Order: sequence, then structure tokens, then C-alpha cells
Amino acid sequence: MTVNSSSPPPGVPPSNVHYEPLQLDSSARSPGSTMGYDEQFVKPEGRRGDVPAMGAALISLAIFVVSTWAITFANRPTSLGLFFFHPLLQSLAIAFFAYGILTLQPTSQAKTKAAGLTRHQLAILALGVPAISLGTLAIVYRKYLHETPHFTTWHGTIGIVSVAWMVVQIIVGGGSVWFGGRLFGGNPKAKLVWKYHR
Repeated sequence: MTVNSSSPPPGVPPSNVHYEPLQLDSSARSPGSTMGYDEQFVKPEGRRGDVPAMGAALISLAIFVVSTWAITFANRPTSLGLFFFHPLLQSLAIAFFAYGILTLQPTSQAKTKAAGLTRHQLAILALGVPAISLGTLAIVYRKYLHETPHFTTWHGTIGIVSVAWMVVQIIVGGGSVWFGGRLFGGNPKAKLVWKYHR
């Protein structure tokens, strides 16, 4: 049944009103608008206890970094040589890594997951990895200059194992999300590997 734009719909008495068919222009809607349908299904980002937990984690990190730096600067830093940079950069790197992990907690919408992943990668790859690499290089080079053996203490052994594990995590994490997870055979297979990165 076709309706003439000049006549009213069936069952409506004729009048002086001119009727026109409804035209929906998809470009007139705001981008991302779902016309009210999905708003009722949007999950909240935060969970009960997230704010205090985030606060406790950040305060702990601040205490850790400030304590490490204070102890290092209080012990005649000029006499420490290259060792001076090791605790400063390693503690800074741990803080960046922790922030990179915390920034993903919790994310439930696609937009916030993408923003969280960007912050995660910037904190870890742009800040944490250079800091831990330079801190590790400082101690390795210092040992080389003084011709002292490497990995003779638990600290050195656990430290190098941690740095190696970090490299594995970067390969698994990056390989599962960069370029559609192509390193692990594409998205469905990459998601199976990505769970081990988490």
C-alpha cells in the first residue's frame, strides 16, 4: 500500500495538514549515536573498591620511588659512579610498568579499552623500557669497567631473569595486538596467546 504525501494515512480523517513520509538521514545523527538503545546496556567502568585500590597502589609506588631516590642521593652519589643510575632508573621503570598495568584496570567499553591500551603501551614502551634498559646497562657497564663477574648474587640473577621475562612479555603482548596479531597467525589465534601476556 502506498501513501500519497498529500493525503493522510488510512484511518485519519482528512484535514488541512500536509503529510510527508518520514525521511531518516543517517548523516544528521551525531557520530556514535545509538538513539538511546545501547545506553541501557553500557557497563560501568569502575567496580566497587577500584578507587581505594588504585589510590593504595599509587601511594605505594610513590613511597617506593621516593625512598629509593632519597637513599641513593643521601649516600654520596658522586662516589657511586655509574651505580648511581641503577637504582634510580630501575625504580622509575617499575613505577612506569605498574602505571601501565593499572591504567588498564578496569576497561569494559571499546573506546576506553583502546585508550587504556594506548596509555599502557606509552607507559611501558616509551618510558619503562628505556629506563630499565639504561639502568641495566649502567650496572653491566660498571661491572665491565671494574672487571667484576656478573650474576654472582641473587639480586643480579633475579634482575637479569626479570629483564629477560620483560622482553618475552613485550614480544607476546605486542605480537598479539600489533598488526592484527599477525605474529601469532591473526586475531583469533593471537587472542589465545594474549591471555598469557595478561
